[in-house]
Amino acid sequence: QMLLTSLVDGALTAYGDTGIFDPAKLAEIDFLNEPQLLIDLVAQSGQQICAEGTGREDMLLMIEITKEWMLHMVSLRYPPLTPHHTQAIVVLMMSRFFSE
Repeated sequence: QMLLTSLVDGALTAYGDTGIFDPAKLAEIDFLNEPQLLIDLVAQSGQQICAEGTGREDMLLMIEITKEWMLHMVSLRYPPLTPHHTQAIVVLMMSRFFSE
């Protein structure tokens, strides 16, 4: 139980208040017609984490993988979907588990 608690706490800390992007900013863009706007929003989140210097390297990796996946999906003419919050948190927990 202590291990699980540690993994959850670490993942939630890495995920931060907004996750891969700020939902308030998402509401301001037309990402369905302009998917690059969503990719840019994800990239901005990574830049913000870097500027904060918060030690959230695992989240930066998640953002980079997400951005590359989105670019790939757009190249195939599919919507550039991002991971759901629960998916992202579980990936962060797994990453922490295997790194510790």
